[in-house]
Amino acid sequence: MATQPFRALLNDNRPDLLEGLGGMLISELVGTGVAPSLIHSGGQAEIDGYDVVVSRGAEGTLEALRLDLVPIENLAVGRMGITLAATTSSNGLVLLEADASDLVLPQGRIPPDIARLVLSNGSAERSGVKLPADAITCNEDGVSQLAALILDIKRLQPLIVVAPERGRRKAVPAQVSYIERHLAALAPTYVLATSRDANRLSDLLGTDLRVPMGSVRLYPGSGDHADGWSVPPALVQTQPQPVALRIQTKVLAELAVLEDPAVIRDTVLRLPGFPLNPGADSELFMDEALQLEARTEQATRELTSVREDLDISYLELADREKELAESKQRVRFLESRLRELGDHPAGLHPDDDDNLPETVESCTEAVGWARSELSATIQIGIVEPMVGKLDFDGRAPAWGMQLWTALLALDDYARLKSSNNFNGNFLRYCSETPPGCRGFPPERVALKESESTMSNATCRQQRTFSIPREVDGSGVAIMEAHLKIQKRGSPAPRLHFLDDTRGPTGQILIGYIGPHLDTAG
Repeated sequence: MATQPFRALLNDNRPDLLEGLGGMLISELVGTGVAPSLIHSGGQAEIDGYDVVVSRGAEGTLEALRLDLVPIENLAVGRMGITLAATTSSNGLVLLEADASDLVLPQGRIPPDIARLVLSNGSAERSGVKLPADAITCNEDGVSQLAALILDIKRLQPLIVVAPERGRRKAVPAQVSYIERHLAALAPTYVLATSRDANRLSDLLGTDLRVPMGSVRLYPGSGDHADGWSVPPALVQTQPQPVALRIQTKVLAELAVLEDPAVIRDTVLRLPGFPLNPGADSELFMDEALQLEARTEQATRELTSVREDLDISYLELADREKELAESKQRVRFLESRLRELGDHPAGLHPDDDDNLPETVESCTEAVGWARSELSATIQIGIVEPMVGKLDFDGRAPAWGMQLWTALLALDDYARLKSSNNFNGNFLRYCSETPPGCRGFPPERVALKESESTMSNATCRQQRTFSIPREVDGSGVAIMEAHLKIQKRGSPAPRLHFLDDTRGPTGQILIGYIGPHLDTAG
């Protein structure tokens, strides 16, 4: 997963910020032997392929210290900078910056590890919210305070809440540890101690802001908390590190649009040896650079806003899909009652599906339900790696609902074929869905690929998937038929399948669920 620049600005008012925290960081990075001279007079030391450059500066009552970790051989690897600033009144600031959040630093550390060092040796906060090095366990006594913090419209600091899995008293430590590491100095993590605490918090927050059991939820800052992002339990359990990185990306994007305090922007970073000190002959260059930086920041804000609007639109679409699914469930119930009275054409009886959910939260959940409940009619190959990638997109809830709708329609179609109550193919079934059965938009069904695509060897190979040898002795088949989970755009997820409802298995064989495969022509 690609990472973006890591940046965190903290308030830290410990009285010995420069000598205490600065000395500890230098000792951790280059060893205790050279730390005293570097902390007092500046200079540089080499370790693990990096130059550690220390600069000190002062203006009036303000003192500042800067640590730059610069790669010796290849500047393209990226660098990290740590700025500490304090006044005589102990108003302290810590600025952590790195070209990438996964930048490998001396001793195998990454930027969030340096952030945890800062947090573990003091009491830092941002916008009035404490940022500890480790997750905060929230028990019965703290649930009300956490709910109030989440609902505070003036809160600018993002928050992360982890709920225990259903049937498990506590959250899994391994899952929490990844979040603690990658979100250090970015957002505090609250771990609900028990399932009862999770239920209590959800009652206080209401349906829209609840934390589903086993999930991780991000509550953004900036007063707009309704568009929070929730990671489904299946992903939290199976891919805790990618989940943590995905949340980190979202939080970094949110924090990137916040402006630095004037003392950092106008004074600290312009001290001699600090990043924005222009030198005697480069004031014009610096002015141009600052103008370019301002334009870049504005473009980044606009792009982030567009992406957020798109994510919100897809989440709203997912909500509408859920409402539609619940309405269809009601219609099928009424149809079943009419059939009992002999006043409606025969179809599939909804009571057969009492164990099936009408809605899902992700593509992974849809596949999981299909594997456990639709196995009589649908056989799914190894699709989880690509499905997991889809679930790290903000549009995943909407895709999950579309995928679940498609799987339910394939299930009904296969059952009708097995009972000889339907003779057409799946496209015809979707165009003429029998009463009481679940359908899928026919315009999203394609039984063939284009001739140019199937004439391309690479494209043909991408559409070749494993099947039972009873269907074909080779154990593989080309699956041209596909369903369009998203019609256009990128990654435009697709489901590729082979209709064997009249064959040896009597099933739908699914070989692929994931981003759109390559085409030709």
